[in-house]
Amino acid sequence: ANPLLDQLADRLEFVRTRPATPWRARDAAWLLEWAMHRDGYRDARVAHTLDGNTIVLTVHSGIRYHLADVTVAGVEKPDAKRLANLFALPAKEKQELFSGPGPWAEEDTARALDLIMADFHSRGYWAASVSVTGDPLDAATGAYHFHLATTPGPIHTLTQDEFSGNLAGKQSALQSLASEFAGKPADTTNLNALRAGVEKVFAKD
Repeated sequence: ANPLLDQLADRLEFVRTRPATPWRARDAAWLLEWAMHRDGYRDARVAHTLDGNTIVLTVHSGIRYHLADVTVAGVEKPDAKRLANLFALPAKEKQELFSGPGPWAEEDTARALDLIMADFHSRGYWAASVSVTGDPLDAATGAYHFHLATTPGPIHTLTQDEFSGNLAGKQSALQSLASEFAGKPADTTNLNALRAGVEKVFAKD
């Protein structure tokens, strides 16, 4: 048994239960190549031939690009661990087909950095920055070793908001609402609560 094909058994069922044809061989090769690319074998190529009623797939896998480890500098240890796990999320999401270290694609880096920035913003660190230091890729093994430099900066706070426009007599209620949040961190919880409060004021007759 081939472990790769076993993992794809359900998806290949249509091909396996019907006579071998050139187009079914092409479909099987495409599916296996797609799965290998998704699993980090970004240079994989799968050739297909027919041997009677048997589809023969020849695999040239190349090296497997994967996430080896992530270290985060610039924050306290508990945050560093949490942010490292968050950065690794793109790899973890693609481990449903195969085992081993999570696969890593080039585009995963930008998404992982966006996740880190979104986390900082959600906690009120709107001036935060994060960057990758050095070249994370070991070209010989395909392993990515990420070292992230972060600068959280200060926690931003909400000020006494001023409202303008057609307020329809809502100015007093809006100012009272804004004063409740003045000085609080500009994090996701408070921003959502303030937005909900404004919507509630305007929902009233």
